[in-house]
Amino acid sequence: MTGVQDIFYNEDYSPLWEKVVLSEEGPINPKIPLILTLRSENGFVSAKQIGASSEGLRSAFTFYSQNHRELPIIDYDQDYTYIETLQKFPTRIGLVTQMVAGDLKYYTNLLEWVHTMMFQDTPFSLTAEQLLAGANYRIQFNSLIDSLVLNNKELGSPITFSLLERQDTEFKHKSGWETKKPLLIKVGERIVTRLINDHRTSTELFTYSGSITDDGQSTQHVIVPLMNQGNCFACLIASTNEEYQDSLETFKQTSKWLSLLLQKGYQADKDENEAKKKDLLLEVTKKFHSTMDISEVLAKIVYAIKQTYPSFSVYLMLSHEWEVREELPIKPLIYGAEGMNTKAEHAFLTGIKQVDKDRRNQIVHLFVPLRGKQGIYGVLEVRAIDLETLPEEEISFIEMLADTGGNALENAELYQQSRDLIHDLKLINKATHQINMNLNLNDLIESMTNQIQEAFSAQEVGFLLFDRNDSSVIHQSGTEFFESTHNVEQLHSLIQQILHKKDPIYIGDTGLHQDIETGSFRSLLAIPMLQNQTVHGLVFVLHQESYFFTFETFKLLQSLVHHSTLAFTNTLLHEELEKLVITDHLTNLHSRNHLEASMDQSLLEHENGTFLLIDIDDFKSINDTYGHQIGDEIIVQVANVIRSNIRETDIAARWGGEELAIYLPTVKLDIGTDIAKRIVKAVALETNPSVTISCGVSYWDKNKSDTRSSASLFKDADAGLYKAKYGGKNQVFLSEL
Repeated sequence: MTGVQDIFYNEDYSPLWEKVVLSEEGPINPKIPLILTLRSENGFVSAKQIGASSEGLRSAFTFYSQNHRELPIIDYDQDYTYIETLQKFPTRIGLVTQMVAGDLKYYTNLLEWVHTMMFQDTPFSLTAEQLLAGANYRIQFNSLIDSLVLNNKELGSPITFSLLERQDTEFKHKSGWETKKPLLIKVGERIVTRLINDHRTSTELFTYSGSITDDGQSTQHVIVPLMNQGNCFACLIASTNEEYQDSLETFKQTSKWLSLLLQKGYQADKDENEAKKKDLLLEVTKKFHSTMDISEVLAKIVYAIKQTYPSFSVYLMLSHEWEVREELPIKPLIYGAEGMNTKAEHAFLTGIKQVDKDRRNQIVHLFVPLRGKQGIYGVLEVRAIDLETLPEEEISFIEMLADTGGNALENAELYQQSRDLIHDLKLINKATHQINMNLNLNDLIESMTNQIQEAFSAQEVGFLLFDRNDSSVIHQSGTEFFESTHNVEQLHSLIQQILHKKDPIYIGDTGLHQDIETGSFRSLLAIPMLQNQTVHGLVFVLHQESYFFTFETFKLLQSLVHHSTLAFTNTLLHEELEKLVITDHLTNLHSRNHLEASMDQSLLEHENGTFLLIDIDDFKSINDTYGHQIGDEIIVQVANVIRSNIRETDIAARWGGEELAIYLPTVKLDIGTDIAKRIVKAVALETNPSVTISCGVSYWDKNKSDTRSSASLFKDADAGLYKAKYGGKNQVFLSEL
């Protein structure tokens, strides 16, 4: 046949190769390049190239031939595959070929055919083709084990198989793996554990004779250790009665290749599982780095655990309420709450995983803390049917997922904190901007009230400002509740406490404090305006819902009040200074300059107005008779009479000496004259010692005179006052327009 070459020549096997290669019945396809091999325990004895092989195929063969002592039964390289017949005879047939997906069945069939052609007289009970076919050609541990049992039954073998898996230092019967004649589990587990632990790194077969089956008969057993990375991960046990010793001897030969294949399947399962976990962990990590949505990250963690361990139940126990999807398995984690698992609490407090086994129903609870770099934010609870399903490497994987969840929760919390901080800084910046706009006191309080209501969802906001000397309330304003003096009086004990201790107060429920009455409002914050250790004022914030304000809200309000206190005190000082500038020190009436400025403004804005100029009669004789101190008191008494007989919008001033003046904006002449007469009469009745006054009246009307000015009004009123004085005093005289 063309294209067939010897890789190396061996006379003993040359006739066999010719029989295979030249046979017209065989399935060998020369178009598929491959190298057929024959090897014994001492190495390769012959090889035959089929088809036109590439340099890579020949290099792959060289690699496999040099490493033949460590060869697995089936080995995958990047581009090539090495397969051997799994027979009990010493000389094995194999092939090296380029890996083609889906061709595994073809190649195993090919080897079985070659085996039949070359060793027709060699008996065997189980072939590689039978085992792989039963496993659907999947090199997987559980599939191969199931195929072994199935083929054993179909062959009518007298052998019974059992499988024990390592769990820590002991071997336990594989859960759910039933056999025809199962081992008496406890006895078998104890025997196998002792045998394996006495020969920790041995791969040899163990033969044991004794009655350890459930039927009590004398039985022979062959124990096959299954190794992975120097450790025995399981034992396959073949058992039969004494009369079937030959079957066990045959199995011993089969077990040599069978154990290698099972070990390969175990490693393949392990690699696949590790790859799957890495992929899932990568998915979770990608989600963690790509979104701030806690629900998505936690959902991905639950998904990863359920994908890896479908039989497990998963719960997320969170330390406080997070906004997450309703379908997530969330449990509140409340420390000290009734019914809370102590192991879960311990995991939350210490940051160390905890295992709790319910011996009644054999359910294992694994509690893994959701740890971040700065704290613990909850606990991941995993429920398994048995602790055997939670080996340490699986717990490590769950811990990695939990740590990812903890970091996600921490990042979300830090992100929210940063957003809150930005919001707080914006609020303080806005407030600072408002209070630096040279607002008067009323405008400043109104601006602060609006900002506090908007930022804190406060229902009532109040401001109290105190006198620097005696801490009496000099200003009270805010929303409706604080407009009432009665409501403020109900807070007297609280106000006194703050004035004394100078500390802010947070009350979650005023109903628990008998000395505080706030009506239907239960949540209360009270922040003092402190400057140089002096309380200049108080800010109250109320809400009807108990514990409505958080501690973070309380601290933010403190910061806001702290930043605004200087503006409030400066505004108070500024208004006091303005009042001093426009106020006469003796009478507390306005100054003459302020009166003149107000009249000039009124002449521009209003339609009319009346001006009164007043002089105390015979004032020199009062000073001479009673002294200048009594004279000053008389001036103050007259000023008080004037103040009690005019409106807040009217302007009364000390004109100079014993002369006083009143400007009545938008007041017509007849009304202004009546007011003047009322004041003249009241002064004579209410002063002590009794004095009288004379009054001159002037008036302007925009529609009747376009040339009126404050100077002309002063002049006309002064003329009227002169006539009142020399007309008998204690009277009102109207100047001629």
